[in-house]
Amino acid sequence: MSKNALEKLDFDTAHKSMLQMNDFNGLDFISQVKAIEDPETQKAEIAQFNSNYDEAAKLYSQSGRTDLNLAMQMKLGKWDKIPDILNKSEKQNPSKNEAMKMAYNNYADELFDKKDYDRAEENYRRSGNIRGLTNCYFAKEDYEKAVNMLEVIPEEEEYLEEMGDKFMEVGMCQEAALAFVKHGTS
Repeated sequence: MSKNALEKLDFDTAHKSMLQMNDFNGLDFISQVKAIEDPETQKAEIAQFNSNYDEAAKLYSQSGRTDLNLAMQMKLGKWDKIPDILNKSEKQNPSKNEAMKMAYNNYADELFDKKDYDRAEENYRRSGNIRGLTNCYFAKEDYEKAVNMLEVIPEEEEYLEEMGDKFMEVGMCQEAALAFVKHGTS
């Protein structure tokens, strides 16, 4: 009953229903949603509260609340959706690039964990995560590309020692030596 009342923006009925059920989180939510002036944003918040995330995303977009849509997607860990939302956003702000990088990187981490190294590589490249990219090359046993990363990684970077160890594990002693020297390991 409270769910239907909320969807109709009938806050009085929803309040009474949640009060009868001792749903204090729901009562707090009603107070927060009533304070929102825009009915479309209210509906989006209600859809999110009811775990109807696709509907909430659609309503946030319609009401121009990209910020709330982004916050919801980040909270849900839907990193693959964030670049699309940001690209559709008409607002240009300095944090857009950082949010894109974070989304690509977190999505790449997910893909890497699922052993989808090709797609992880693509997203690490987009995020600028050299370490993640190099880890993909090692995971894919693409040692030529891993060796090429030695030129990109700055001297004394902590990861160079780990790369040296990985090269040693596969018998690439010259490359390991290069990584250790560049790291500064004696």
